[in-house]
Amino acid sequence: MTARMEMALENVLTRSGCEGWWCASRLHDGVTIGRKQDERITVASLYKIRLLHLTLEAIQRGDLDPRLRVDVAPSKGTYEGYGFAAFDDAVNVSLRDLMKQVASVSDNVAAHEILRLLPAWAREAFLKRFPPHYDLQDRNSLVTAEKQLRQYVQSQGGSSTDIAFSAVSSLAEITNDLEQVWKDDSAAVRRSMCELLGLQVWRHRVPSGFPPSGVDIYGKTGTVGLLHGEASIIQVEGEEPIVVSIMLKQVVPEQAMSTHDGAIGEVARLLVDALR
Repeated sequence: MTARMEMALENVLTRSGCEGWWCASRLHDGVTIGRKQDERITVASLYKIRLLHLTLEAIQRGDLDPRLRVDVAPSKGTYEGYGFAAFDDAVNVSLRDLMKQVASVSDNVAAHEILRLLPAWAREAFLKRFPPHYDLQDRNSLVTAEKQLRQYVQSQGGSSTDIAFSAVSSLAEITNDLEQVWKDDSAAVRRSMCELLGLQVWRHRVPSGFPPSGVDIYGKTGTVGLLHGEASIIQVEGEEPIVVSIMLKQVVPEQAMSTHDGAIGEVARLLVDALR
């Protein structure tokens, strides 16, 4: 990355009143740039990228039926957020529609339901990637993993139990999560994952930095308090895709949140331009 590009990125942080972490990688050759990309931070709902990928892999293996019907009560899981948490009545939906809820509006209740349904190997893989903050004495123990995950997703304590509050990762790892989506051996899994990530309704972060046509963006946002972010696969028409993972933390309280979110789009555009 050139000194001019680095200065432009730092200027975005200064203008938006934010601290920043990011990582960007070209999928075809692995060239990577970043800022504090190996530092472990709270990544909020970015954990749902790995959750959705594992679910699709379980479906591909025949361990889950996407048509499985699930009863969802509004009181399950977190009481905050969009989606089922705002419902007054219980609903019955398919697993594949639960996944669409997670991808489109980052539905926390739907995410907890999917976690509950994962087969043992997928639960183990998820816990190794995003262990709960409480002590997981033996991360390699399937019995321990299943027991603690079951306790976790059955918790009824409200937002404090939502995984978004405890998911810790580096943005290099989040970037790798998206790289693994694109490189999955199954074309069906790759296609389904991109379709899901393309459903996201939030367009005010990464997409805000790009024109409305000629660029495909498959992304997932993450938000905890003043920490806002998004991880996306970005493909400019006719070019190789680039993965970006960005988290910005507002450190100047008087700055508007719209400035904060718009800065994520600016950073994404600069990172993509640096790797094109």
